[in-house]
Amino acid sequence: MTASMANVYKALAALSEEVALKTVSGLQEFLSEKLEFDDDMTNMFEEYRKKVVADIKVQYKNERSSSKKNGEKKKRAPSAYNLYIKEKMAEIKAAQPELKGKELMKEAIKAWKSRPEATA
Repeated sequence: MTASMANVYKALAALSEEVALKTVSGLQEFLSEKLEFDDDMTNMFEEYRKKVVADIKVQYKNERSSSKKNGEKKKRAPSAYNLYIKEKMAEIKAAQPELKGKELMKEAIKAWKSRPEATA
């Protein structure tokens, strides 16, 4: 699942929670106009509201974990920069085996910035 899809799921979960809470609140308000509400009824609706929120959170969590278990998470394709740096680092390493880590990366970045397409 991509980061953008995860954000969509989060937004949908938040929206579902909001709609459910408004529905429960609307029902409570409607019934309180028609019936006399005592403390027990108010507490009952408060417990129900909490249960609705908990159920939505569990459902959201299960959807996210099941998508991860099913292997839906795909690696992003490497960018042109990633491919170039990987190739250039191998070339530089072959030409200058004494270079390590940071120095190797610095040389590859210099090559990336100095290529003809970079100035165009």
